[in-house]
Formats: sequence, C-alpha cells, structure tokens
Amino acid sequence: MTTSSKQLRSARSSAAPFSKTTERGFGFVVVKMLSFREGRHVRWPALFFIGQNVDGSMRVTRCHLLDAYFHDHSVQSNQTRRETCQALGLFTDYSKSALETWSPAELAAAALPRRLVKGFCRALMDGTIQYVDGRAVERTGLYWRPRSRRRATSLAQRLAHFFKAVEPEVGNSIWKDFTRGQRSELTPTQEFQLALAAGYRRKNGFLAHLPRKSEEQQVGPSAGVISKFGRKPSRCHAFPSKYVFPFLMEGFTNQHGHTDETAQLVALLLMIGGLRTSEPFHLYCSDVQFEGKEPWVFLHNPEDGEVIDEGGITITRGVFLQRFNMAPRNRNYAREDAGWKGVKEDEIGTPVFWLPIAGIRQLLYSKLRRYLLITRPQFMNQRSGTDGDHPFLFVSSGRAVSSRGGKVGDPYTVSAFKEAWKAAIERIATKYNDPDLVYAKAKGTTKHGARHYYGRFLVTLGVEGEIIQECMHHRSFHSHKVYTRLTIAEINAVLQATGKGAGAPIDALKTSFERRFEDAKALFGDVR
Repeated sequence: MTTSSKQLRSARSSAAPFSKTTERGFGFVVVKMLSFREGRHVRWPALFFIGQNVDGSMRVTRCHLLDAYFHDHSVQSNQTRRETCQALGLFTDYSKSALETWSPAELAAAALPRRLVKGFCRALMDGTIQYVDGRAVERTGLYWRPRSRRRATSLAQRLAHFFKAVEPEVGNSIWKDFTRGQRSELTPTQEFQLALAAGYRRKNGFLAHLPRKSEEQQVGPSAGVISKFGRKPSRCHAFPSKYVFPFLMEGFTNQHGHTDETAQLVALLLMIGGLRTSEPFHLYCSDVQFEGKEPWVFLHNPEDGEVIDEGGITITRGVFLQRFNMAPRNRNYAREDAGWKGVKEDEIGTPVFWLPIAGIRQLLYSKLRRYLLITRPQFMNQRSGTDGDHPFLFVSSGRAVSSRGGKVGDPYTVSAFKEAWKAAIERIATKYNDPDLVYAKAKGTTKHGARHYYGRFLVTLGVEGEIIQECMHHRSFHSHKVYTRLTIAEINAVLQATGKGAGAPIDALKTSFERRFEDAKALFGDVR
C-alpha cells in the first residue's frame, strides 16, 4: 500500500522499536524486572508478548524460555540480555507480519524458515519502508528504519546464540494448523512458537544472511547468502588533549564553587590511570594504599578477588559482601550494577599505572587521602543506622537522586557519574566558548574517550606494546593495537613531512603530543 507522509511519521513515532527510552515493538515489550530464581533475586530484562484474547481484551504473555536462557548464561551482561530480548521480539514481529501475507503455497514450502530468516535480516539492514517513484511504500506494517551493519550483526548474533542454546518446544503441528487458514486464532504464544521454530531450524544461518556491501548487487538465488564478516577496527577517539586538565580541575566545580569530589576523582582514575568506566565502582577502601606520598590503587575481580576480613582471614569478595547483605556489583542487576570486562591478574590484584606526568602523583595522593579521611567519612556519617556501612570506596553525596544516584553514602552509581561527566563537559564548553565541545563518541568526550587518551599518550611517547598491555590491563597483547592507529591529523602530518629527510615523519607525529606533555608538566609541577 502507499503511505502518506503524515501516516508514515505517525507510524514511525509509534512503532519504531528501541529508541534510547523505549524498548517495544508492535507485539512485544522489553521491561527490566526483578525476578526470583533458585533462591536469589535478580534484575534483568524480560520479554513480554502482547496480543488479544478472543473477546478482544489485551493478553500479555511473558517469555519464560528466555528467562531460563538468561539464568543458564548468567555471565552475560544486561546489555547482551536486552539486545537478545529486542532481537527475539523483532523476529517474532517480522514473522507474524510475513506469515499473515504469504499464500498457503508459500507457507507450505520447505524453504519457509530460510526465507523468514533471510527476509528478517534484510529488513534489519534495509528497513521495511521502500520508496517507489518518490512515494513511501510499506507492505509489512512494521515501519522499521534501516539499521547499520554493526547493529544488524549484533542483533543477529544474539539470536544465533539463543537458538544454539535452546531446544524448540514446538513441533511441526503448529505449521500445519497455520497453513490451514487458522491464522487469526493464533495467540501471542503460538506466534512466538512459529518464529521460534523457524529460527531454530535456521540457527546457523542468521549471520550468513547479512549482506556485505560489495556483494549487495549480486543476482541469483544465493544473493546475500554469504559467510560472516569480521568487525572492522574502529578509529581511536581520544579525549581532546587541550581540554584534559581544564576538564579534570575545573569541570566538576559548579557555579557555586562546590566541587563534586567523587566524580572528579573517578574521572582522574579514568584519564590518568586508564581505567575502564566501570572499574572504579568496584574499588574498596582497602584497595587504596600509600607508600610515603606515593599513591597505589589495586584492581581486583569483584567476585573472586581476595580480601582480608577483620579477623585476618583471606576470603573472596563475593563472600565478603554477603556480610553486608550485598552482591558483587557485576551481579547486582539493580541501580548499583557495574560491569566487569576482566583484568589481567585480577584474582590476586593488579596495580593501576599512572601517566608519567610531573606532579600527577602528588595530586592523586592529596585527592585520594582527602577523600578517604575527610570526604567519604562525612558522607557515611550522614547515613541512618539502618543503612549501615559497606566497603566500597566511592559513595553518593545524596544530591544525585534524580540520576539514580541513591541515598547519601550508598555506593556511587555509573548513571550518577555519567550525568556529572556530561555536566563537566558543558561547563568547560561554556567557559572556553567552544560549541564543538559536546558529549559524543566521535569527539572523544565520552567516558571511554579518557581511556583512549591514556593509551594514545603512552603510544606517542614510544612505550612498547608489552608495557602498554600491562598498563591497560589487557589479557590479550593485540587489544592495545587500536591505540596505535593514526588519527587523520597524524596521517596528514606524516604525509606533509615525507619529503623533509629521514626521521621527519616520526618527528612530525610526536611533536604535538610532546608539546602537550610539556604543558602537563608545567601545570602539575607545583602541586604539593
């Protein structure tokens, strides 16, 4: 059918699944819920199918098969679980739409599962809206926008893993009933079973149906049915160096002169210590140690890392937290959750290595010591007796309730830090009158951009790859190589210097960062 522009906009706004604030489709919704499984509470995404009963009333059915899958794969992150819910819900929506429009002969064809999977992957990549002679044509009723190859691949990978892990709970009888014309009588559960059966039969073919750009114009029966493609390495988006120290020293102070010491200290660990965003949120007070005026911070596995209790007994952190009625934050699944990607030698503890900038250790010493002896105790003293203590280093000031920051003294949350980081970016952009300084991955101003800055700093100083691997706590030697990719400006500098004699390109590559290094030394040289 031909769709007017007004209808198209309306359908897009109501049916486009999975914006940043909405996770829903025509026949499903994804909700993060608290569940009770085998004696413990967990909070993870749940998939619900929405349909109508015979009397026209709404019917909502939870996908318990997906709950069991999540329970069997408890090491998955909530992001992976959410994408699996989204992918399975989308596949069910697409299957229902496609099967309602195909003829009985098409439904009876042996290649039906293959056709469903291939059509679904095409719809992810290309969307379901086509433009014919300047008019928008939508025949599925889904109104999907095109997705990037990376996003489509991610959704397909989640489905492929799910179908490999579960056995289908339906047989061929539901297919026979469907081809006999009983389409309108299907319940949401039966619609899901149809999609499940089709997906399981083609569990190994999802990624094969995602086209490579170079082969999209092929013709013939095998068009678009190709092998899995590898992920292209992304370019390194590091935090803009000229704003690093203004950001750290001025960004977290508001117009009233109050400095958010917790957020500032976490930002320092990311930028100067190269930590991943989630890692500071697992630190205990005992993970910070001082040797003279030399600060040391140690990373431990949040579950299996060792800690010495008050009786001098060494136990795992997972067991230790049970004494506070808490769980490791990578297993929390609630407001205080924080991921853990894995750190080399994190079972026994591994130190954080600071950037070689004069004065930075003195700064970290003063900040960490003040936080441990003054700031954190002030927050904890404001807690009620029923809330109790806990071992986590970074705690909430109680002022960030709107961003899920929690009560005063609660473990500091990733969401509260993200809001503080964004606010700091805005303050620096305003102070230095730079409208181009915005929170964006491509600008390097996200939290992970700090880790890229750390890696780029080491690379430009000529530090060997093995040392960078240790500093960034990579388990694999190859992981640090993304930081060795030249930026566009660096490539231009090398090209411009090519004809100026031996060593000139290398000199051109290092000049800008060496200048920043000297600026940093000048800034921190007088810190006491």
